[in-house]
Amino acid sequence: MDDGKHQCNLCPQRSQPITQKKETGYTNLMNHLEVKHKNFKSIYQQYLGNTTSPMISFNYDTSVRNIFDWVSLIVNWMLRQLTKYLNSLANIVRERIKNTLPEKIGIMFDGWMNNMVFTLLDCLNVDAHIKIFKDVLELYNKGVKNVLFLSEATNDLQNESMNLDDVRAYFDLLIGEHPYLECRLGKNASVIQDLSFKEIVVKVLRKQESVLTSSEKQKLQSFIVDQSMQPIENEPITMKNRVAKKNENLKNQDTWI
Repeated sequence: MDDGKHQCNLCPQRSQPITQKKETGYTNLMNHLEVKHKNFKSIYQQYLGNTTSPMISFNYDTSVRNIFDWVSLIVNWMLRQLTKYLNSLANIVRERIKNTLPEKIGIMFDGWMNNMVFTLLDCLNVDAHIKIFKDVLELYNKGVKNVLFLSEATNDLQNESMNLDDVRAYFDLLIGEHPYLECRLGKNASVIQDLSFKEIVVKVLRKQESVLTSSEKQKLQSFIVDQSMQPIENEPITMKNRVAKKNENLKNQDTWI
């Protein structure tokens, strides 16, 4: 009915409508059921058991029924199928990792740091953490005896202030402490797709543009910053800030990102 008026299907046809304006919740409607139809829950449950499309009989808007049907499809079928295939993918990846890992491994934690201490789950005690650690190793046919070191390095590497030169220095320190990482983190590791380009970027980060060769400069052409295209400051700044910015620009006359 219009104007927030609702007719109860359990009441006689000419009974007084219930007022419940849009976007004001369902308090009045629920109060009516609680007072006038105390057994409404059992009636509803009985109705659900006798029909395969309970919503159709309640005069819902077509768009509401469509949304409900889509949600039901996603939750009851698609989500189960998605979970099934994600689990299958995880098993395939796990087997590939298991067959790739060397005899001795290192573990680098990634995730939540709490006061510089890595935490798996705050609600777990020490023994539970150790059990999780061993269970994960067992998935890959490994044990504590196979672990050479533990590190939280990946948390540092996610810091926005880290650049490629910092990462290289970080890796060099790790290799110094654990030489067997050379094959995976060293300058000639297989994960590096273009060693020469990486060295060029490191030179730029170290303010060594003057030693770049012609061919190295050519590789950086796409990264040259057009000073005329730099964004203009919209907010007014003080003379003091302008002088400081000018001095900073004089110090950094680099043309590279």
